[in-house]
Amino acid sequence: NDDLRDRPNDLSLHARLHTLLLAENYTPKIEDHTEKYIALLVKSLNWREALDLVEEAIARRADWMPRQVEVIAPLARAALQKGRPQLAATLIRGFDKKFPNHPDVPQIYFVGAQLMAETAHKPDEARRILKHLLQRHGSDPIAAEAGRYLEVMNRIAAGAREP
Repeated sequence: NDDLRDRPNDLSLHARLHTLLLAENYTPKIEDHTEKYIALLVKSLNWREALDLVEEAIARRADWMPRQVEVIAPLARAALQKGRPQLAATLIRGFDKKFPNHPDVPQIYFVGAQLMAETAHKPDEARRILKHLLQRHGSDPIAAEAGRYLEVMNRIAAGAREP
């Protein structure tokens, strides 16, 4: 703890402290540190360790979610990009209902659409989500990416229908 006061962003110190807290097995301290540690890992784009820490937290408590809402969308996108779709789905589940006016809702919708298209094999549902995103959040920066994704999906679907 003294070292962390001097070097609060030192990831190796946080890793060691986390290991000690797990050995101590005192849940409130573990959860508090998990939140701080995840925020630092996200800030440093250390996705592998951040996702491992999220999975560890969920294994300890099935209903666990990050308290810092702003880390959920980047974690979900990273989980999808790193081939962990179940984790991405867990992270985004119910986000738009819990935080309806949060600025990350469009990103959450985009991750949801990608999950529907790529892992659930429900392209119609993915298109519906993307169209909703574009209609409700057309000015959001993620809308351009969502629009391109929808175009590709539509071209693939049109190609599949041609004889």
